[in-house]
Amino acid sequence: MNQRTDVCRICHSSNITRFRHLNANYARCHECGSYTKILTEEEYRDLNPTYDPGALSEERRVEVLRRILRVDECKAFLRPIVSKLRSQSGIRALDIGCGQGANLLAARELGCEVVGVEPSRAHSRTARELFGLAVEDGYFSADRFWPRQFDLIILSHVIEHILDPRAFIVDILKVLAPGGMLVIVTPSAGSSTLWFVGRHWTMFKPIDHVSMLTEKAFRKMDLPPNVTLEFSQTEHSWQPVVELLQSMRDALRGLLKSEDEVVAFNAQKPASHALSRFDRWRRILWVFSLLSLPLHLFNKAAATQACLVVRMKKASERDLTGEPA
Repeated sequence: MNQRTDVCRICHSSNITRFRHLNANYARCHECGSYTKILTEEEYRDLNPTYDPGALSEERRVEVLRRILRVDECKAFLRPIVSKLRSQSGIRALDIGCGQGANLLAARELGCEVVGVEPSRAHSRTARELFGLAVEDGYFSADRFWPRQFDLIILSHVIEHILDPRAFIVDILKVLAPGGMLVIVTPSAGSSTLWFVGRHWTMFKPIDHVSMLTEKAFRKMDLPPNVTLEFSQTEHSWQPVVELLQSMRDALRGLLKSEDEVVAFNAQKPASHALSRFDRWRRILWVFSLLSLPLHLFNKAAATQACLVVRMKKASERDLTGEPA
């Protein structure tokens, strides 16, 4: 990919502002609202991030890990989607970047036939051995599956890691059946937290968060005409205050340390850090929920919550032929 650095990678607008943060170059697009990391395809491949949880997750009991993965919340999220897709032949679901299998577990318990793809071998091994899920190692490619094979495809917190989101989505749509749905969940570049804290937004910290998107960015991707889009937002009630506090901490750390020291500090964190941190703090999250409630309610009213949810519905054969239902 010979990327032009003077235009937005998502909508190709030249109305961008470039800035540098954590030793990386970014572009903020004033047309579609996206924040993209400026790098070549070779530089993107060389990022080589890892999210392996290591022995920490493998030593846990199934019921404990299930609670940490919030499987019941995943079921609540997927239930109305599965209900809309319900058919006599059953629902075939694919989760791309499935991690340790939270959404797959939820979909299976809702009656779906499930398959996952996961590049982290430790995550995929946990999904297979602890939960008995059909998870393949590696990265997604449409060539790995039959065309139009799946009724439901889940892409949760994956698209922000993709250098060319449009090409990736078009490839996914090849294996989505007519009438099926692709569900994308991603940190929203239209969130109030980003508006408050700017470049100290915690979502800039992962080195492979290269495409931070908005609803407008998805609308400007020039996707195939047989796909319709629906948007909503979501967040945990405690999330706004937690993200603001983390961002304030990072901003203070940036004042006290050089940028190189901050980058080195973030790189030294073990991949299991998020799991262990959640396990320590899960009993007091209700405190943050109370503190966060006014901002959370504002975010819901203003559609500026932390995560953007995109539902891409592929036209059915009946829709394409114009036959009555």
